Amino acid sequence: MPILGLALGHGLASTLGHAARWAGAGLLIATGTASYISVLERGYALHELTFALLFLLILAIPFRRRQRWAWWAAWIPMIGNLGYTFTFGIHDHAILTCSLIADIALPALLLAHIPALLPPSPPP
Repeated sequence: MPILGLALGHGLASTLGHAARWAGAGLLIATGTASYISVLERGYALHELTFALLFLLILAIPFRRRQRWAWWAAWIPMIGNLGYTFTFGIHDHAILTCSLIADIALPALLLAHIPALLPPSPPP
């Protein structure tokens, strides 16, 4: 019996030793991962800012002049909106709610502007 006890004790000690080493490595991995995610978030924020400014530039000048190409170009952010919804929104209810607002609001607002883009009808 003592041999069996020694084997179990050694196995348990070995397991605990491995667990302690993995816990230390996990802390290093977690720190590196957190740093990477921070860099990723900053890059993502710059990406979003770039496209938001481009979208506002399209809306501020040609869309207000009722140029049809600007109306069509205003649909392009829907690719990003839907991508965000299906990538992040499906994992978090709060993100899904916010992303659905953009998914619904942009098409509704663009469709509401169709009459402004149509040529005026001739008088009877």
